[in-house]
Amino acid sequence: GYNGARVEHALAVMAKEAGIPSVDTKVVTLADGNDVLFVKRFDRRPSKKSPVTTPDKTINIGGDDRFHQISLFSLLDESKFASQDQSDYMDLMRAVRTASANPQADAEQLFSQMLYNIGVNNTDDHAKNFSMLLTDEGYRLSPSYDVTPNTDPYPHAASICGLPRADLDEVSVLHFAKKLNISTDVA
Repeated sequence: GYNGARVEHALAVMAKEAGIPSVDTKVVTLADGNDVLFVKRFDRRPSKKSPVTTPDKTINIGGDDRFHQISLFSLLDESKFASQDQSDYMDLMRAVRTASANPQADAEQLFSQMLYNIGVNNTDDHAKNFSMLLTDEGYRLSPSYDVTPNTDPYPHAASICGLPRADLDEVSVLHFAKKLNISTDVA
């Protein structure tokens, strides 16, 4: 049968192989034979806090530092949308270009994620499944996460330059690149 944990893990690995930043995942099989997907937190990093030294010992009080994270849905004019499923990649691209400390790199990453979502039929690509992380250099687009294929012919949660569904032929990709102001070299 369908194994959601293994499928989502495979899609995260495939995204990385395609050069798209993606979450680190692993699948663990439980004693009852069921698989569980573990996803490493991408909004954390080891703390830079120095250990505290006492006369008796050194105590590491660091733990993890957490990056502030905000979904693209929160960056959009929410009054324009009745739900997170009514945005378009053009809206998401505007939010990324407005908030990002490196707008060109993050726009290219979002474009790649959009094409990947079309290719694997991840129709759960709503605005809350894209986030910006506050890093040392400012806000940056997070790695892709929550990517799962849909075997039904549903439209994408985020429309694709006005279209509910799309194919990945060269003409379409170049059309999307033009609409989203991505160079044809990147496309």
